[in-house]
Amino acid sequence: MKGKSRLPFELAGYLKLGDAVIITDQDHGILDINEYYERTTWDLRNSIIGVKAGFLKSGITPLYTYTSLKTS
Repeated sequence: MKGKSRLPFELAGYLKLGDAVIITDQDHGILDINEYYERTTWDLRNSIIGVKAGFLKSGITPLYTYTSLKTS
């Protein structure tokens, strides 16, 4: 389902935030991104919706940060 959002209506408001936002499903598949994320990272919506968010790991962020995100 790459390129087409399956975003629940209740989460749509987060896409209007002024920060870069990625919304994932419980399996870490990217459901949608906001315009600011797209402009900041040059990742085009059509190329990352449906992809697992793990590809974003930089190797710089400590592992505990990712662990805490999974349990939140």
